[in-house]
Amino acid sequence: MNWTIGQVKAGGRNTLKGGYWKCVLVSLIITIVSGGIGGLSGFQTSFSNKVNTYYSDDSSNLDEEIEIDIEDLIEGDTGNMNKIIEDISGSVNLGLVFAILGGIILFATVISLIISVFIITPVSIGCYKFNKEAAENEEYNIGHVGYAFSGSYLNIVKICFIMGLKVFLWTLLLIIPGIIKSYEYRMIPFILTDEPDISTKEAFELTKKMMYGNKWKSFVLDLSFIGWIILTILTLNILGIFYVYPYIYATEAHLYLTLKRGEQGYADYSRDTGYVQDNSYTSYSTDTSYSADSYASPDTANAYPDDPFTGEKGTSSVDAGTPSFDNDSDKPFNTPY
Repeated sequence: MNWTIGQVKAGGRNTLKGGYWKCVLVSLIITIVSGGIGGLSGFQTSFSNKVNTYYSDDSSNLDEEIEIDIEDLIEGDTGNMNKIIEDISGSVNLGLVFAILGGIILFATVISLIISVFIITPVSIGCYKFNKEAAENEEYNIGHVGYAFSGSYLNIVKICFIMGLKVFLWTLLLIIPGIIKSYEYRMIPFILTDEPDISTKEAFELTKKMMYGNKWKSFVLDLSFIGWIILTILTLNILGIFYVYPYIYATEAHLYLTLKRGEQGYADYSRDTGYVQDNSYTSYSTDTSYSADSYASPDTANAYPDDPFTGEKGTSSVDAGTPSFDNDSDKPFNTPY
């Protein structure tokens, strides 16, 4: 289908004008929730420090047992260095320490993944819902942020998790296929804002139809924001919160609505919803027969009225539709043929 980047971005700007502060608030919500994961880094650091302190205490004050002669080190006394290494190895089981630190990192990673899947992802879907409704219906309802935590919560979480997993696996294969797949699945969050109960198979089929032939242009659309992203970095994210992020979210919503109305989108998707068009469009009867009678006037019996002078009756319906010129007397003005 034909759509331009300028038209989609103009729609995003118009959405911002209609409810600027609410759009900013939604962007701020998703920024805070996403940034909350950073708190796990502090937790991980604190946990690591406690473990290190425990082992330091249990090693009977290594600093007191290991006396380092600075002068010997400067002079290159390798014997003393070997003794120091042996003392450290004997006092602390380095393998155990590394195993514990690895376990801490794994634990923090799992917790981060759980929070991302079950909290951040649904909130993100709610933000998509807010922006989609704002763009489509000019409805700026902050309550949409909690939209995903409804009766379809588990289905939304499941589909988003599968989407992320597929993109991750494709990225492991090669970077470029991963990027292509991320654009192919791009409309799934918005599809879930319209169809929270949709099946996984239908969601992936629908996004493929919508993005067919539109992936490259969507990529160029993203590149068009590169200047704004640079300014966001230079302003320490302030410009992003108050303009760039709301602008990008609103533009994404208009892209979805554009594709939904297009040939590759919902026009080919036969679901019983209010906005989905059936693929059958207009049905024409294939059993169409044409005859001479079909071209006659409905009131063909009176097509040729009775002659008031001679009293001759008018022609029949068949004769009215197909006058006969079998002899010269029937020819107008007795014109020879």
